[in-house]
Amino acid sequence: MPAFVPWTLAAGVTSAALYSALLTGPLGLTTPLGFGALVVPYFAQIPLFAIGLWLGVAGAAIASALAVVVLLALGGIVFALVFLVVNAAPVVFMTHQALLNRADAHGGVEWYPAGALLTWIIAIASVGFAVLTVYFIDEPGGLKAVIADGIRLSVRFEGAPDAVTAASEGIANIFPGIVALSWIVMVVLNAAIAQALVTHFDVNQRPAPDIASLQLPQGLPIFAAICGIGAFMPGLAGFLGVNLAIIFAGAFAFAGLAVVHTVARRWPNRRLWLIAVYVFVLVFGWPVLALALLGLADPWLNLRRRLGGGSSNT
Repeated sequence: MPAFVPWTLAAGVTSAALYSALLTGPLGLTTPLGFGALVVPYFAQIPLFAIGLWLGVAGAAIASALAVVVLLALGGIVFALVFLVVNAAPVVFMTHQALLNRADAHGGVEWYPAGALLTWIIAIASVGFAVLTVYFIDEPGGLKAVIADGIRLSVRFEGAPDAVTAASEGIANIFPGIVALSWIVMVVLNAAIAQALVTHFDVNQRPAPDIASLQLPQGLPIFAAICGIGAFMPGLAGFLGVNLAIIFAGAFAFAGLAVVHTVARRWPNRRLWLIAVYVFVLVFGWPVLALALLGLADPWLNLRRRLGGGSSNT
């Protein structure tokens, strides 16, 4: 048996084991795992990314297929299918993209850039939202009404029926964008942890992308502006606009982090300061908006060059 086979199988089983924490009870809240049953599955992509960034796309695909089979046996076809669509398939695709490379003009290796990888993740989230919207287009009120009905059934609101309806519809109006943004963060975080692991053990195929060099497509601010305008329109246009704007805001938040990383290169104890920034963002949440504005302004004001003492493209 080739030496890599046990590692590939272990990655698939580990990923399935992490994700299967969702099966421990209703929302994982009635078991000894408690809220951990919601947190643990969030990291189910780490083993798949790690084996892919070590052994290549084939390793990620084999581990993903094994994880799907295990989850099919544990939770049924719907459970396994959700894992395939939300976790496994994106890992295999993003691993393929991450390992793309070509020779540069100096005889070195130019790897697929971080900005392009993030753009693919944003695109996948946007397409997924669009597909769901089209799928429920024939339902009365569309996807928004379906989500609102689900919220009313699963969450106990107190108050008059009109107030309950307004509250559930208000949440449903932005719910897909929030879920998509959470998924984007999940993929980026899992990939970053996996890259750190394979780099630590010196089995990585590509070096870790430098977040300070992250560049988004030049046309993305235009699409974001269109979505922002659409968010103020009634009906389906407003629903699409506000949720796509939330998704694009995630991309600009990462670009804002690129600005912070660039500026931090000039700081003493920069790692300590960067950890403080990340903790501040995770604890309070609202700084994500400030990061998004920072990332949106960078192409126009060239903040990385002005504040970092160098080119924004480095």
